[in-house]
Amino acid sequence: MFLLSRPAEGTKRYTAKDCCMATNFDLAPPTKTVDSLQAVPIDIQKITASLAFDGATSSGQGDATLEFVIGPQNGNPIFDLRQTITAAWLDGVPLPVAQLVQHDFAGGPNAQLRIVESVLAAGTSHTLRLTYSLGPPQAPPAGRSGKAILGGLAVEIRVQ
Repeated sequence: MFLLSRPAEGTKRYTAKDCCMATNFDLAPPTKTVDSLQAVPIDIQKITASLAFDGATSSGQGDATLEFVIGPQNGNPIFDLRQTITAAWLDGVPLPVAQLVQHDFAGGPNAQLRIVESVLAAGTSHTLRLTYSLGPPQAPPAGRSGKAILGGLAVEIRVQ
């Protein structure tokens, strides 16, 4: 298993006070009603993730926890994950995968975002844990390689 959250040798370890900067939603997308859901931006404070690869089956699994703050309005958090979610927990409570589907934001082909179908209060902190299978992303074809994207983390998978 390859742990993405493990710091490299000599890397400074940051405390919660160090890593969790004040939220800034100046460049965030505006709140928007999509499929009768009030989609609101989030500020991801921290991502803890692990990836497990099985060479025998050419497959992999991801397990990630996002710590985030809701934007300035109550609503349904939005995020981008182009992999198939297998299980989810919001603040430690199981959340049906059907409540995390991609929605069309009218941004053109393959510009969908996921909306958490749970209304959260503005300015509150939450955790979203996701397990997912790795594979070519649910996005435009990228040849015989694909990128699994979670927040600012990108992992390239090549099929031989």
